[in-house]
Amino acid sequence: MVTEQIHSNSDRSDIEIEFTRVFELNDACIALRDEYLRTTGKRIWGLTFTLYPDGKYDIAYDYNKPAEYDDSDEVGDSANIGPVAEVLGGLVDTPQAPSAESFLQQAMVALQAQTAHNTEAWGLGTEAQWNLDMNAGSLHFTFADGRKLSAAVQVVGTYNTANGSFLWGWDHPSVPEPLRRAARRVYDYGQTQAIDAFTTRSIHCSESDAWAYTAAAAQLDGADGAYRGDAGGTWVYMVFEKPTGRRAN
Repeated sequence: MVTEQIHSNSDRSDIEIEFTRVFELNDACIALRDEYLRTTGKRIWGLTFTLYPDGKYDIAYDYNKPAEYDDSDEVGDSANIGPVAEVLGGLVDTPQAPSAESFLQQAMVALQAQTAHNTEAWGLGTEAQWNLDMNAGSLHFTFADGRKLSAAVQVVGTYNTANGSFLWGWDHPSVPEPLRRAARRVYDYGQTQAIDAFTTRSIHCSESDAWAYTAAAAQLDGADGAYRGDAGGTWVYMVFEKPTGRRAN
């Protein structure tokens, strides 16, 4: 169940809500619900999206199964939930593919769910050190408690903080060919859907945009998560598979 609550201040009763945007956000919330179930095995029974007049929003989750729920009412899209990457990947060849904005919104919501799961499951974001071995195609995490985890990695692109430019991994001189696959999937999607930002080798954008592009790569390539590492003033945006390695004793 997904519900929407739209609040407006009493002194701004003339605010007009763009309902097409609300519907897009509703779709993004559903994508978050489905991705959370896929990655954690836990089901969100209630999800409340609150959109405020200033453009800010809140998302609240309810994990309690409704008492009146009847398992026999289960229908196809809830009983047969697959990876968001498969759903979005299938849209490439259909005339009903989402707009670029809607696609990126859905990808970001799905990535946020993956990030939350990875943080809870193995501590993503709490690592003491990270290292990218592009020759081996692996991303390494070292934690203060002695754990060392490694994951197969793909490089989506790099962001130059000095001039605000993002250089895609699909044609990056420092990225080996085997590590360009995820970025290439975004390029191919951009070619099919005529999204210039996906097919332009170097573009000026914000760091938020760079994260959105990385989220797109994560979903299209079926990655288990994404990571951003600082390489001397240049941000390296990556997607990775499920980490493995030595746990703390």
